[in-house]
Amino acid sequence: MGLKICATGDLMLLSDFPASYDYIKIADIIKQNDVRLTNLESVVSDWNCYASTFCGGQWINTEPDRMEDVKKFGFNIYSCANNHSMDYSFEGVLSTKKVLEQKGMPYAGIGLSLKEAAAPAYLSIPEKNIKVALISVTSTFIDAARAGDEKDGIPARPGVNPLRVQTKYKVSGIHYEQLK
Repeated sequence: MGLKICATGDLMLLSDFPASYDYIKIADIIKQNDVRLTNLESVVSDWNCYASTFCGGQWINTEPDRMEDVKKFGFNIYSCANNHSMDYSFEGVLSTKKVLEQKGMPYAGIGLSLKEAAAPAYLSIPEKNIKVALISVTSTFIDAARAGDEKDGIPARPGVNPLRVQTKYKVSGIHYEQLK
């Protein structure tokens, strides 16, 4: 018994679908899979959060009611760690979490702390007796978007689960001499 997975790219639902838009064909393809993942490249709020000074180029927001349109596609688990997760600062993360939890949409990658942002989201597939875990990280973020844990009485910081990398360059002796 295999597991079928559909993973799509960035989901940015900023306005209503046109009445003539036929999403059913796309939804039918997505729904043929057990795990149906998308990257929620947006804050979800009623525009009641202040836009932050840091963003991925523009501030992206999806109104909570539009998440019902997202559900029509059949997605059943959501990656939320990305360069737009903090477009509306900490309040945007809190709003997104609240809406996804209220609508029963499992997600990973954002949280009230680093521990929470790094925690997996789980998806049960009872007909196959399988449980899937999703860990969501982003390598595209500004430092202020990083979630942090409580330490020494300082409260935790909401944000994204960051992929921390360090770039090192190794230069051969010949190239080093040329650079001198």
